[in-house]
Amino acid sequence: MKKVFFLLFLAVCGNIYGDTPQPSLSNRTARTCDGYAGVFLTGEFIYWKARQEELNTIGTFSLEQNGVDRFLDIKVKEIDFEYSSGFKLGLGGNLPFDGWDLYVNWTHLHNNPVTTYRSSTHNLINTERLEGGGAPFVTNHAKVSYDLMLNIIDFDWGRRYFVSDTWSVRPSFGGKTFWIHQKIRYDYENVQTIPFPNIGVITGFPEFLNATNDYWGIGPYFAFEGKWNFGWGIGLLGKVSGAVVWGKFEQKARADQNDLEGGDGGPPTVTISHVHQEGNAHRVRPAAQMFVGLDWEWCLIPNRLSTQFRIGYETQFYWGQLLNLRGLEESDLSVEGLTLMGRIDF
Repeated sequence: MKKVFFLLFLAVCGNIYGDTPQPSLSNRTARTCDGYAGVFLTGEFIYWKARQEELNTIGTFSLEQNGVDRFLDIKVKEIDFEYSSGFKLGLGGNLPFDGWDLYVNWTHLHNNPVTTYRSSTHNLINTERLEGGGAPFVTNHAKVSYDLMLNIIDFDWGRRYFVSDTWSVRPSFGGKTFWIHQKIRYDYENVQTIPFPNIGVITGFPEFLNATNDYWGIGPYFAFEGKWNFGWGIGLLGKVSGAVVWGKFEQKARADQNDLEGGDGGPPTVTISHVHQEGNAHRVRPAAQMFVGLDWEWCLIPNRLSTQFRIGYETQFYWGQLLNLRGLEESDLSVEGLTLMGRIDF
């Protein structure tokens, strides 16, 4: 046993006082052109759709009469969220300090789906109107317009290096800021009440709800990227990132809605109410991002020029991005779709 400890002691001393060892694989940077330091540019085409939860308030109904009891059967209809194109632009620098790099990236997306509902009978209903307990108003034509303007700026500082012959990783950290502007409009035409016993239906006025919801936030950002290299610069790449931001909500809403009033012994009458609401609030909100896809990179001219391309699926999730200040209710926002990136180092 003493002999074993003595040999270990000699090995440690040899590492300390002997020649400087070569860098291990885990310490070697994984830049496309090894040892290159300079500027790089990125451009990305994105084809995403946005999905804001809790916007599905249009439903179809059927009315059943059982003696003096009446039953409403409501089935909520899905909003048709559609894809639209956007872009990302990035600028970075490969630093001459142990393989570290800096990178700033801007993401822009404008998504504007419109969903129209039509019915041969008046069986479309705004399900939120049922919460008041009054007689529901129905229509045969409803439309939901959703408009999202999303801008994101990510800044990070990281280092890409090998952990094995086929695996490279890049952990990074930095800051994130984003602006989310949302406009939601509901339109209801040919509005009337459901049938009343001995009276029938009562014609109402066209209704609408027009709301804007703006949020701006800033906070710390972290990310982790890994690539499994197959060979010839091709590999499977995955990335996850997250941020916790502090920001401000600004909200405005206007609406025209029908109200049913008693007729003092006569038939009920319909009046129109004009509603206006504004509010501001400060909230901390988390955000997350995930990407998975194929990546190809190649060093065209050693120490001068390299290129990289990747294609894959990306999704981003923003918690609590639609805030109802009156009811303190929240709903989440997500964007997802195709991302195609090109990069050049020079």
